[in-house]
Amino acid sequence: MSRLFDYAETSPFGLPTTSGVYAVCIRGYDKESYELLSERILYIGSSKNMQKRCLNTKHPYRICYDRFENYCVYTKSIETENYIEMEKKLINIYKPLLNKNNK
Repeated sequence: MSRLFDYAETSPFGLPTTSGVYAVCIRGYDKESYELLSERILYIGSSKNMQKRCLNTKHPYRICYDRFENYCVYTKSIETENYIEMEKKLINIYKPLLNKNNK
C-alpha cells in the first residue's frame, strides 16, 4: 500500500463535510533561514463528517492549533466511504504520535 497522505490535498477551506480519513499535520521552520522543516503527522482520525469532528474544541487538531503558535498546523484528508478500515491501515503506516493504537 502506498503512502496515501503523500497524495492527499490540503484545503484552504478546511476539511470536507463528507466521510473519510484525515491527518493532523505540523511543520516548523528554521529560525535563522525561515525554511520550512519536514512535515510530521501527529494524529490520524476518521469520521462521517470530517469537518464537524475537527471543529470540536477537544479534538487533537484544535488542541495542536491552539498550542503550537510557532508551527503551521493543518489537516490533510482523503474522502472515502470505507474510512474505518483505511484509518487503521494509515495509522499502521505513519505511526502518528497522538494515536493510542500505533504499535
